Amino acid sequence: MRKEKRDYQIETEKKVFESIDSGMRSMIICLATGLGKTFVASNIVKKFNQKGSRVLWLTHNIELIEQSSL
Repeated sequence: MRKEKRDYQIETEKKVFESIDSGMRSMIICLATGLGKTFVASNIVKKFNQKGSRVLWLTHNIELIEQSSL
């Protein structure tokens, strides 16, 4: 499994945290199929967990739950 972030994934995470810093509390990450939405989102969740924050993770199938739990 790939662990290095691609440039657009780094930029996506940066934009999420910039949005949070500006007061936004709900958002959607929109990337094309295969570009790593689950990977990006799980990295964002890891950063929140380090700060002791809670995150609600919703998905429609078991495969995405398994991918995101790695």
